[in-house]
Amino acid sequence: MIKVLVSLGTTRFDGLISFFDVASDNIELLFQCPKNGMQPKHWPAIDFIDDFKSKVNDYDLVITHCGAGNVYSLLERKIKLCVVPNLERSDKHQLELAEYLTQNGLAYVLSLSSVAKSSTEGIIHEALAFEPNEYCPDKFFKTKEILDFFG
Repeated sequence: MIKVLVSLGTTRFDGLISFFDVASDNIELLFQCPKNGMQPKHWPAIDFIDDFKSKVNDYDLVITHCGAGNVYSLLERKIKLCVVPNLERSDKHQLELAEYLTQNGLAYVLSLSSVAKSSTEGIIHEALAFEPNEYCPDKFFKTKEILDFFG
């Protein structure tokens, strides 16, 4: 049985829930989604995960919106990741992060328009088969540069 976590953070993303809320004998899903949005009909849902960093280790794949907090924490933990930018938001900033992930081969990235032509199980298997490049976060501050600046 493949275990998948679908994490939306605190923002509604009804299209993502609609697409992945399909009954399956081979896949077990848990949705983390806000209470004020659509709720899945075929799978359990919770609105908040207390220890997200620990809980994601229980899943074979995490499908998430393209929010920076979720994406970067999952990349740092080397979690199998499928990212879908939330274009239901009024701002479209998640497209920029999705483009960065695609260009650098860091995550399996798709759009809701592209998934509409595929099966849920097919997408999950493609995401699991995707081999991402290694994510190496750049240090925001470099000790030598700070010392030179203040030296």
